[in-house]
Amino acid sequence: PSLVLGMLIDLDKIKILQEISSAQQPAIMAQDGLNALTLSMYKLEAVERQLINMSAPMTTLLEMGVFKQEMKASIAMAAMTYAKAVIESEKQIQAIKTQAVGKKKGGQISMAAESPIDFT
Repeated sequence: PSLVLGMLIDLDKIKILQEISSAQQPAIMAQDGLNALTLSMYKLEAVERQLINMSAPMTTLLEMGVFKQEMKASIAMAAMTYAKAVIESEKQIQAIKTQAVGKKKGGQISMAAESPIDFT
């Protein structure tokens, strides 16, 4: 055990949390990518509305429509990537938790009072 923030924590439990965090990273990265594309789509739609309000030439509006279609396809691909990453991450997390329970290290973080002060 090590003393962290006044509490004793088993280092094996910290390692399990680090493994879980590593398993979540691909899903987090995929979600960030999806969020960025979605935000870009909102911005693109705002620009399109401004062009319409300014009575921009029809060729410009048609070109903007092509950009929007490309963006929608990118968002769909990013959503699929995110879904696959979440499924893989969850499989890995379950395997880590199962392995931790199998080693009898416990998959959950717990704490116990170490002094009379902790009881208050």
